[in-house]
Amino acid sequence: MVLPSLSRARTKTEAVNVFGGYDCRREAAGNTFREMTNCGPERFPAAGPRARRGARAMPKRVKRVQAILSGETLVYAADGFLYVKDRPVMELTAAEPKKLIAMGAYVIVLPDKLYYNTADPADAGSMEAAFEAASGVRYRLCDASGGEIGTPAVRDTPPPSPENGALWLDDSVTPNVLKRYSAETGLWSALAAAHVMLQAPGIGRGFRAGDAVRLTGISQIDESLSPLEGQYAALSYADEGMLVIPGTAARAGTTALPFSVERRLPLMDFVFECGNRLWGCRCGKDADGRFVNEIYCSKLGDFKNWRCYEGISTDSYAVSVGSEGAFTGGVAYRGAPCFFKENALYRVYGAYPAVFRLDSLQCRGVQAGSGGSLAILNEVLYYKSRAGVCVYDGGSPRSVSAELGGETFTDAAAGAADDRYYISMKRADGVYCLFLFDAERGAWYRQDHTRASQFATENGRLCWLNADAGRIVRACAAEGDETEAPFDWSLTAAETGTDTVGRKYVSRLTLRVTLTPGSRLRVYVRYDSAGDYVLLADLRGSAERTCSVPLRPRRCDRFCLRFEGFGDAVIHSVQRTTEGGSELT
Repeated sequence: MVLPSLSRARTKTEAVNVFGGYDCRREAAGNTFREMTNCGPERFPAAGPRARRGARAMPKRVKRVQAILSGETLVYAADGFLYVKDRPVMELTAAEPKKLIAMGAYVIVLPDKLYYNTADPADAGSMEAAFEAASGVRYRLCDASGGEIGTPAVRDTPPPSPENGALWLDDSVTPNVLKRYSAETGLWSALAAAHVMLQAPGIGRGFRAGDAVRLTGISQIDESLSPLEGQYAALSYADEGMLVIPGTAARAGTTALPFSVERRLPLMDFVFECGNRLWGCRCGKDADGRFVNEIYCSKLGDFKNWRCYEGISTDSYAVSVGSEGAFTGGVAYRGAPCFFKENALYRVYGAYPAVFRLDSLQCRGVQAGSGGSLAILNEVLYYKSRAGVCVYDGGSPRSVSAELGGETFTDAAAGAADDRYYISMKRADGVYCLFLFDAERGAWYRQDHTRASQFATENGRLCWLNADAGRIVRACAAEGDETEAPFDWSLTAAETGTDTVGRKYVSRLTLRVTLTPGSRLRVYVRYDSAGDYVLLADLRGSAERTCSVPLRPRRCDRFCLRFEGFGDAVIHSVQRTTEGGSELT
């Protein structure tokens, strides 16, 4: 008797032992995860929980941190004080949010407009200064240091029979011109260094030579000083009770009307340091109520002065931009200041004001409200645009966040260190999500719902300010930190079985995992994209060990695995064996 021959079942064994990151797209690769919580790249090529974080040790008096600044030792503002080396060094206002900026040894505190020199604690105070007097400010002609130069004859024609060195104030022209007579040449020569001294108790407090100050009431002293009314002039000399400004006065006297002198910072939306200057931008009304759309920089090495225009290389700088819309961010990148709007990038090239050049690029800019997402990692600039997370390396920005899907995020803040870019963003439902981008492997990881408002590095270690708790948290716990307790984590793999055609079923699954004492790993499966997840295995760690766990899922065409872990449980590989089915099953 001849029996029919039966064909042997077709079997196929595949293993995943290099796991990717988070990818919620339908076409995601088979080694990625479409859902993820509290995972990171620390276990690569295995999959498992992120590193434990650490709450930075703080002085007992610190209740709520308001701002942080990178450095070898973290500088921060907390409870209305500036802290350096964990010691309060300056009292601040309680206003939030605050911004700390480093410029050499100086720490700039905004919006308080205060500064502190970490190398010389005595050098601290306000970036602005002002003096007002209802009347009683004395004035007279002087030299650049306030010294006497004599009393000139005020005429519209030269004085007759002058002596050598005689002074003549020619009031036939406006502004008036001060001249000195030389008996040797018989000529009157204009004095380019004519100055006016202003005297009143405390008038020079907070000012110094070279400051650009705005003068109000100066026109009452002399008509020739009228062009300075409400404008900025550079001080030639300053001390407690005296200021010296360039100009001429026909006579000495005392003001009877109100007089004021002030040094102010312009209103700015974003401020940062670049090239030993502070740079800022503003789109909106300035302090005088005028609408501006401008980029500014301070005097070289002098963050107090923003209106010095003397035609020299150390001058301040200001330029208007033509595009509409608010500025959304600013950062120093590759030695040049960069300013963003939602659809544009402005970059200033050049070493000093006379050669500064403003270049613009119409592109995906920084999303409004996400100015804190700007961070430099491995010489590349990362930021959150309306379309997603972009990178800029000097050419055209490109997106790197396709794996995050089409979900909308706003209000992003970010930081970078050790080949990793951390970004905290708000979802449409108001919940914040913290993501990590591993730049070396191009993989994303979704962590938790941390709302981080600012990021910084302390001695190279990344940390952030938890906006809800007012605490400083390190991405990886360091010695002395309050280390995070073991936590729950989860991974949901992309659906398996959709990459082939024809009927088949999974006959066997084998997991290779490492479990440490106290850890736990539960494995769930969902069949054929329907129904709930079903528990396949519940593994507990009693001693550190690596084991292979065989699993037998139900006969199906495709399935999806979900892992729920606690503590240090690590997944090294997932091996599946599939068998071909008949035409019916």
